[in-house]
Amino acid sequence: MTAGELAINAQLYSALKEKKSEKQKVELLKAQINIRVHGYGWVRFDTAWSSSTDKTVGTVADLTRRVKQMFADEKAEKLRPPSEPPVPDAATKRLETLGTLTIQASSSLAKRQASVEVMREVAAQLQAEKVAAAEATEVARHDACALRQPDEPPAVEMGSHLEVLILIEEPEEDGSSSKEYNQWDAVVVVAAADGTAAHKKPTATGQMQKVNIGWFLVRYEDDGEEEWLRLPGDAFNNNARGSWRVDLDFEASGGIEDGDSSNENEDEDGDEDEDEDEDGDDDSYSTMGATSEVLQDTPKPHN
Repeated sequence: MTAGELAINAQLYSALKEKKSEKQKVELLKAQINIRVHGYGWVRFDTAWSSSTDKTVGTVADLTRRVKQMFADEKAEKLRPPSEPPVPDAATKRLETLGTLTIQASSSLAKRQASVEVMREVAAQLQAEKVAAAEATEVARHDACALRQPDEPPAVEMGSHLEVLILIEEPEEDGSSSKEYNQWDAVVVVAAADGTAAHKKPTATGQMQKVNIGWFLVRYEDDGEEEWLRLPGDAFNNNARGSWRVDLDFEASGGIEDGDSSNENEDEDGDEDEDEDEDGDDDSYSTMGATSEVLQDTPKPHN
């Protein structure tokens, strides 16, 4: 017996000596075996705790002998605890094979006997595919405008042109029911609550109450209606109703709202073109027509 084995056995005897009862000593020895068998996956050290034909099986003397032999084999084979817990075998009962296995059955049996490494590689691949599919689904839920939004929510201030996700109810032609869907609507921020009585909004009972800080008065650009909305950062560019994002169409237009005129009536020198005929006389019909067209294109001033 080597010096190392003597030292290990001395530790074992010392630990057993600290236990006062036979039951405590048996539990100590069983724990050492279970650590190797179930914790490390070294199933060859599996031990019977009792026997109907041999009363000495499972006693302190029997388990001590087995643990000492287990320590000796562990040292001789230079066994080291695994870095990861072992994968337990299937708990199903193995049935005996009847007759001769077909080619398909042999192939299936070989696949079931794949190594733990192969199983882990397959599991990692499946997990990666699952993550990729989830990311693709998330991208599909957003339109092209959502994908071009900034990574962080911008500061909301007076004059900010945004889009908010609202509920649209569209009645059916027969009037029997209506369909609902979410739609991004363009708005412009016209006021920001400062927590004072300067900004109020009606309650459900019709009373006016002060608007708290963090609320913004927005005007819908399609119909001019105004509404107080909260625009928190965690609601930026997601797919939930009440979300908000930057109006990229407005930014792409250079900040020009629909209906803005761009000095179409000015010539290269900056002077207004005079609609005159060759004789210098005013053409009243042409002038009135041009004036009417300009008035139709001029946007209504915001109050």
